[in-house]
Formats: sequence, C-alpha cells, structure tokens
Amino acid sequence: MSIFAPLLSRLVVTYCSIGDYERVLRSVRPTAVLWPPRFYEKIAGGLIAQTETWPRLRRAVYDAAMWVGRRVAEDRWSRRTPSVLLRIAYAAALRGVFLPLRAKVGMDRIRVAYTASAAMPESVIAIWQIWGLDLRECYGLTETTGAPIAHFNQPFPRPGFIGRIFPDPRFQVKIAEDGEMLLRAPLLFDGYWRNPTETEAVFQDDWFCTGDLVERAPNGDLRLIGRKKDVIITRGGKTINPQPIETRLRESSLINEAIVVGDARKYLTVLIEPNTPADGQSAEAVAELLRAEVARVNADLSRVQQLKDFRVLPRSLQVEHGERTANGKIKRNAVVRSFAALIDEMYGANEDAAIANHVRSKSN
Repeated sequence: MSIFAPLLSRLVVTYCSIGDYERVLRSVRPTAVLWPPRFYEKIAGGLIAQTETWPRLRRAVYDAAMWVGRRVAEDRWSRRTPSVLLRIAYAAALRGVFLPLRAKVGMDRIRVAYTASAAMPESVIAIWQIWGLDLRECYGLTETTGAPIAHFNQPFPRPGFIGRIFPDPRFQVKIAEDGEMLLRAPLLFDGYWRNPTETEAVFQDDWFCTGDLVERAPNGDLRLIGRKKDVIITRGGKTINPQPIETRLRESSLINEAIVVGDARKYLTVLIEPNTPADGQSAEAVAELLRAEVARVNADLSRVQQLKDFRVLPRSLQVEHGERTANGKIKRNAVVRSFAALIDEMYGANEDAAIANHVRSKSN
C-alpha cells in the first residue's frame, strides 16, 4: 500500500503520527484509508457528540436521516435492493446530512476504507456505513505479506466478518479442529530470520498457523473470534505480551495474582488477586497500596503497555470455576468470562456504547 501501489497507480501516500492524524485528515481529505479500528471509533464518537449539541430542528433532521440510513443499511446487509423511495430519501440524507458531517473531519471524499490489525466493534462499522462510508474489514499479518482475506468484492458488507479468502485458487484457508485458521498462499513468508525453531513451529506441512481462531459462515465469510495464545491486541492494533507485566506486579508482596486484560479494548487494565491483607487495614487502604504498586510497574512501561485501571477480585481464582488448571496455572479466557462485569467497569461509558445506541432504531 505504501510503496508499490504509488508506483503502479496515481496513489499518493500521506504519513502522519498517531497524535496528529486528525489534523492531517482534515488537511488532506483522503480518498482511501486503511486504519486500525480505534481511529474510526474515536472519530465517530466525536461526531456523535457534536450531533447531540445541535439545535432541536437540526437534530430532528439528523434523526430522520438516521432513520432512513438504518433501513438502507439493513437492506444492504441482507443483499436486498432498497425501494426507489428509500433510495431517493437516502440520497438526500447523504448529500444534506451525512457528507457534511463527515466533511467536518475530512472524511467526505473517501471511496475506499478498510480496517485491520485488531477486532472492530460491529457498531462502529455500522455507523460509518449508515453515514455512507463503505467501510470493510480485512485480515493480514506480516507473515502473509498483506491481506489474503477481506471483503474484496462485497460493498457495504454486514459487520462482524473479516471477509473471504482472496479470489485466486492459490490462496486457501483451512480451519483446524481447535478452530485455528491455517493459510496457504503464494505470498507467505519463508521463515523467521535466523530462527528455524520458531519457523518450524508455525508451519504444518505447507500450511501457516495464524494463531487466530475463526468460524466460517455458510456463505463463506469468516468471523474472527479470538486468539489461540494469550497475546493481547488492543483496539489500536498494538500487540502486547501481558506475561512480563504480570510478573512485575507479582513481585509485590501485596499481590498474589495479576491478570492483564485489554484484548480489542482501547487500553490495558488488570485484575488483581491480593494476598490476605494485614489485620487492621481497611479495603480503601489496601486499594491505595495496590494503586501504588500499579504505578510502580507503569513507570517502566511504554505508553501502550501501561495499565490504566485495576480491580480487586472479589474471590480467589478457583479450579472448580475453570479459572486455574489442576497444577495452578491461570486460564486467562476463563478469568475474563468469570469477571466480565468487573472488567467492563474499568472501561465504563465509551464510544462503543454511544455508537451502538446511535445505530439502534429508537423505539416508537
């Protein structure tokens, strides 16, 4: 995308830092975008917040446009052709409401929009499609030299799927018994530099083991459902190994177990199982001591690795609940399921909820 496409086409690539992308976006007004989910989510959340401050009449016009947009989106996802009247109404909504709204952030000229590198909330894709942006997911790794899976010829695809294998018989997908996606393609890498052991570990015959768990819909679309290993991929597309962070936390005499979470989230947080507090210490005092331990570990971490919040587990992790193996090892996915509500508290009201509520039809 960055090197060869400009040599083969009229594409001009604009580079910018993460902290500067919104200013550059308004300045360039690009026609094609490939971004991690967090960028789309943050911009959509900001635009929704703007609409909520509009005067009553303008807000009523926007609500009517959203009513039309939701119905057009449902028809698109079901591969139905909207009625003539609905198409006329949507054209008016797009020109009069949605494109001017997108123009505020420089996204009114985009013709091609993809997202990759992390899980994308379905509501975020939905809102951009309602606003007329043909946003699609794609899937690729450094090892695959690009995206062998995407919505290549499926305009306005239903949210929740990463697409289908590239339409060439040399590109193939196989799902292993444990749900891991295996790939075979002409653009696969030959191996890791000077690391034959790791190279051998990721190949089964000539199939590349992606480490991602997927399921295939009857129509061939693939849904990404999780990581086989415990590597965390944040909403911004950053890959983080949680084990070193957890090890640093467990160095504290106050902490028995620490489970870092943040897969497909905006940032990292941690669940803490404390050691039995000393007599006479209140829960508030223990919480302050734990907060100091989290700050100690954060001081040596990069920004994307830092823990933004923590919660104390209400009970110890147990084998009976599937949270530990028989020999005491933590089963991360089981812990996340057991304490999902506690984890959600650490992320609170955010763009996900605002966007999801915005996409849903209002009850009459």
